[in-house]
Amino acid sequence: MQFRKLEDDPDGAITELSNIQMDVTASLDGKPYANGTFQRQWVDISGIPMKDLVEQLIGHKVGDLFECDYLASPRDQENAGKTVHAAIKIHNLQKIIIPPVDDDLAKDAEFDDLKAFEDRFHQDFDGYIRNMHKSVIADHVIGHIVQNSIIPPVPQGWLDSAIKGMSGHHLRQFNGNKKAAMKAVGAQTEEDFVHRFTGQAYREMMQELAIRKYGELFNVAPGSEEMFESMLDNVKWINEEEKP
Repeated sequence: MQFRKLEDDPDGAITELSNIQMDVTASLDGKPYANGTFQRQWVDISGIPMKDLVEQLIGHKVGDLFECDYLASPRDQENAGKTVHAAIKIHNLQKIIIPPVDDDLAKDAEFDDLKAFEDRFHQDFDGYIRNMHKSVIADHVIGHIVQNSIIPPVPQGWLDSAIKGMSGHHLRQFNGNKKAAMKAVGAQTEEDFVHRFTGQAYREMMQELAIRKYGELFNVAPGSEEMFESMLDNVKWINEEEKP
């Protein structure tokens, strides 16, 4: 959705392609429900996980004040399935415009034409597929190790250097065009752009530690699926019931 455009729609009605600025005052079991309460917040309707709430928003217009009931978000595991009561005020409305996939879109993404854009997409997608299975295993192993181990603090100098290297590599993929590089990761500011790589830096640090510790031990290629599977089989769990 990074190429979408927003157009003010003060006289329109909410649709499945709307960005809504609204107040929501929610309660659950007769008490204020903080997870569902906010003021003058912009919300992309496609990002609302409660489909019954979405159905009740559609058709409303700027200025409408109404009440409705919906089931709490499944992301709120403690309250999932419970009924939330909400009072909603619609302040502003924008249309979400999805541009056609053509040469103009490719040029907005700093490519010469649609074919160059498609070639880059297929190149990136093929790389993603090749790494996906290994990454899933790695994340699973690292997650359990983190939960069941004491991890030493990361030296700030190493972290800063890793983030700088990753953000620089990403920038070079866009031929130094910072605007395009920021758009690709959804960053609004240069600071936000750098912060986008923090999680990746931590993850790669954990993988590097795992590779150095377990690569030779299991006599398999460092970073391979077999290495991570062997790691998972040999982790000493604090609680055996947590073993996947």
